[in-house]
Amino acid sequence: MESTQTLMPEFYFKGPISALLIQNYGTSKRLLVGEGSVLAVYDLSQKIKIKEFQMFSSCFKILNISMSDDAEKQSKRIIVKTEKSMKVLDQDNYSVIYDFDKHGHDKIVQEKLVGHNLYIINAHNFIEQWDLSSMTLVYRRFCEEECILYSADLNLQNNLIAGGTVFRSILIWENFSNQEQQTETSKVLYRLEGHAGVIFDVKFLKQNQIASVSDDRSLKIWSIDLQEHGKYHLVKEFYGHRSRIWRLAELGYNDLLITVSEDATCKIWNQHSNDNRAIETLKGHQGKNVRALSCYEGLIATGGDDGAVKIWNAEEILMQKQKNQENNQAIIHQYRLPMVESKNQNMEEGIANEEQKVEDSVEIQESQESDVKQKKKKAKVANPKDQVNQIRAIEIIQTIDQNNNSIPYAIAVTNKGSIYGIDMSSSDFKEPRLLFYDENQLNIQDINALTIKSQDKVINLVAISIGDGIAILFKVDLQQNLVQIARIQTCDIKVLNVFLIDESHTLNEDQIGLIASNGRAELIKYSIKNFNDVDIVISQPTIYKVEIKTQFICLVYSSKLNIAVAGDTKGNLFSFDFSQTSDQPLLNFQQLKAHKNERVISLFLDESKGQLYSTSKDNYINVYNFDENKQIQKIQSIKEEDLNIIYNINMMNNKMVLLGFYGNFAYIWNKQENMQIFSIDTKGGNRPLKLKIQEGTNIDEQLYGKHYAFAYSFGDCLVLCNNWLYSSEEEQKVVQSQYTIRECFHGREILCASGFSLKSDKKIILTGGEDSFLKISEYSTNNKDFKMTQSFSNHVASIRSISKAKYRSANLDEGFSQRTYYVLSAGSRMQANLFYAKLNQDNFEMSHLCNFMRSSEQDEEQDFRIMSSAIICHQNQGETVPFVICAFGTSSGELQVFTYHHKKRRLEDLYKIALLSSILTMKKVKVSSNSYAIICGLSNGGIYVLTLKIDQATSQIIVEPSAELEQVHDFGVNTLDACYLKEYNSLVIVSGGDDQQISLLRLELEQSDEGQIKITMKGQFKQYAHSSCIKGLVLSKCNGQLKVASSSYDQRYKEWMIDGDKLVETKTVRHCMSDMNGITIIKSIDQQSSEVCLVGQGISIFQMK
Repeated sequence: MESTQTLMPEFYFKGPISALLIQNYGTSKRLLVGEGSVLAVYDLSQKIKIKEFQMFSSCFKILNISMSDDAEKQSKRIIVKTEKSMKVLDQDNYSVIYDFDKHGHDKIVQEKLVGHNLYIINAHNFIEQWDLSSMTLVYRRFCEEECILYSADLNLQNNLIAGGTVFRSILIWENFSNQEQQTETSKVLYRLEGHAGVIFDVKFLKQNQIASVSDDRSLKIWSIDLQEHGKYHLVKEFYGHRSRIWRLAELGYNDLLITVSEDATCKIWNQHSNDNRAIETLKGHQGKNVRALSCYEGLIATGGDDGAVKIWNAEEILMQKQKNQENNQAIIHQYRLPMVESKNQNMEEGIANEEQKVEDSVEIQESQESDVKQKKKKAKVANPKDQVNQIRAIEIIQTIDQNNNSIPYAIAVTNKGSIYGIDMSSSDFKEPRLLFYDENQLNIQDINALTIKSQDKVINLVAISIGDGIAILFKVDLQQNLVQIARIQTCDIKVLNVFLIDESHTLNEDQIGLIASNGRAELIKYSIKNFNDVDIVISQPTIYKVEIKTQFICLVYSSKLNIAVAGDTKGNLFSFDFSQTSDQPLLNFQQLKAHKNERVISLFLDESKGQLYSTSKDNYINVYNFDENKQIQKIQSIKEEDLNIIYNINMMNNKMVLLGFYGNFAYIWNKQENMQIFSIDTKGGNRPLKLKIQEGTNIDEQLYGKHYAFAYSFGDCLVLCNNWLYSSEEEQKVVQSQYTIRECFHGREILCASGFSLKSDKKIILTGGEDSFLKISEYSTNNKDFKMTQSFSNHVASIRSISKAKYRSANLDEGFSQRTYYVLSAGSRMQANLFYAKLNQDNFEMSHLCNFMRSSEQDEEQDFRIMSSAIICHQNQGETVPFVICAFGTSSGELQVFTYHHKKRRLEDLYKIALLSSILTMKKVKVSSNSYAIICGLSNGGIYVLTLKIDQATSQIIVEPSAELEQVHDFGVNTLDACYLKEYNSLVIVSGGDDQQISLLRLELEQSDEGQIKITMKGQFKQYAHSSCIKGLVLSKCNGQLKVASSSYDQRYKEWMIDGDKLVETKTVRHCMSDMNGITIIKSIDQQSSEVCLVGQGISIFQMK
């Protein structure tokens, strides 16, 4: 169950909330909120602001607020911390007692105050103790293992330090308080391995237990052996968050843990639960990122990037949940349906031949669709006795017993010719009962039920379809037995779908219709009269055909419109109007292209709304209406992100419910509320096939209304439930990249990358990181070998951008060419470096040309930096020395353009303009023989275009602003790419931003008589692409087709195809890259494929064809 309402007050701020603390203040409670550099104090009972302080200068942000560990309450103080400094406040009047700013340049990861002793754990894995009364350093001790910490905790009882590293491990080492041992280092006593990402928070729970949360979206609890160093074990691991988990806290009672995440939720976990899922999910924040967390005596305070602070009374929420569960307990039963041994072994060969006959029919129709189907056609057909039992379809009917009581009854059919029934009326479901078995019919395909109320009687009819073209009609008696009343030979091949319809309402007599579809995409309709008598009358069939060769997969019928809709293997929907009389049923259908060349897996018709739903292998859910002419009209298309494949769709209390698959788990998923209802581990076995929901009348209306029975199958397993479970979100197992992930060889985060292709299987990758090094690595696409070959240390601070420009190519033997490039790296301290690179089929050489640094004391104080860069290399005809032009975008919003002086080896000023916000990303595009466009993505969501023209006669460089596009994104433009389409004289810009959307712009270029380039907007399209901010995006053009690759903090790498003014998703893979910072594309020499590299806490490489 998810709580979406707070039981306490809410507060709203202008900016993101970075720190929270619930303070016990006498008989009341107060809330301390850190927003940027401001500290605000609220009274929770009166819901009013008491005080507000400007704690630090505006360039600093409050990262944590905590209480001291003093034993007496009246002695406690409040610590307010930034990245490198902190202040100690009086808990009553919030006056500053100590102003600690003598720490230095290392980041403070964890602080703890006891008396006048302040303990600080630093990012470079060492601890300091300071005496605040004299502001002197008592001691400093290093861990013997040098690494970077993201989180840490200090246990003063055991004198142990736990540090969460960027390299997926937790290091535990010993602290000390003996001043005579100041110079000693401490050995690592325990190394906890098991996480698959950065450790964002770690906490000591008990003396020997530790909890940790990570980039891999998991919460883990560890136990260490205090008597034997190095010995530990993983006690419990929990999953449920859909993105990175930032913070962890203890609730204060019942051993409950609280986490907050990038997915904007807060979850409550029971350490001793037998399940690995959260017991409650608290929703209320908008957008992404809940980073601030504080807990005290059952209260939870959460603060998000949406500027909201929400207070939750966890005790009341959990008590209400328990009460609801007691009133509405779900009973789950799981069955393995047994196989019935056939006595007639001579029939097996005939049935196998029948299966081959149907497969041949299907394959002839689809022979040109894929090579896979050709192989399938030639494959040997398995003997039926070697096949496992498979549940083909499920129905739930409401039967009436001898006492006139309504009984929910589940019926399942298998591919081995058996039909089983299960009574679901009691809490203890009875064992499956064999209702029907025909040893000659080894392949039941479908089942459909129809309930008819006639003369105060309830008649339940059931129809099944069988592989050799037979449909069988049954009546359900009072003992829930199946009584066969008709056997119809519909055709000579497999009947895939069967549907019963009630025709009594229109004809004023007992008449039903039976519709069957087969492997030749035929719809065969029968009318059956006197079905309740011995003298049953079956009409001649009406056969409806379509004009294309295909196969119907699923079928639904609308009693209001009297039409049937079928979905086929090619993504089409066909509707047949049975109310129209025609001598040529072949012409009596409508065809709609619903899904792009992917089979329609399931259909669901909501008669109350008159809406049709379809799912496909393309993982889209389409919604349709019917117009006044009964024509199908698509009204919505929904991309499903949480399930790999949607096998079935249904509705529950006006909410869309999906049966799907993710990893080894089968899920029933509430799409509207985006949460899991039920899941089961298939252990790598069969996929789920069918889902059936039955509306009941004998249950109290609670969370999900009157729906009280569901059934679904996978393989030979049938799962039944007599009520809906309270939900928790999808368990997000650790997901590894399907391609290559390498450890971070920079020691810190990689911020940018670029690359080159040598021969077909060899790539050169340039990376720049927070460690200020520019590193060159070789990567083999054949054996996935990755090694660093060279390192440049010309930068003094982090490298944030790498760009390149091609100079010339010279043909060599065997068709290979020697190519030369200029490479530009730029980053913090307003520093840049220019390099010259030469490469051929086997070798890559790069040498340094010049260093550029324009940094004042003010720049360093406010951390001004070059955020983005671009480089142009242009050579006029007849000249030997090229123009090398470098452009920089800064954090202060300046766009600076320089030229490279070859003789003096330095950059010289050419142009500068101040924009309204930081320039986060930049690309250059050649738009004519002597003109270029520099495209800038801004932190305010806009895009700025600057054009440069090099006069052929005078060699003068003309720089002019050409376009300023506002609100392309709702928030910052983190990444963009562009290309020039000469045939259309247009510039295509694709960008990704913090608003989780991809924007596609088409700009038309027009050159005036004076030589100025005028840019006109011709088209703009924007769509949501990821569930978190988009940090990397590249554009590729191959064989006239534009493709886009994007990546995000949601750990998904996606590929898109530009179709007109729209983006069509073609691929999604999880990249599991923590803090994904940049992206680059390396095109192969033959231009037929490319490698897309993501960088962050390492490198992830994908192939894009």
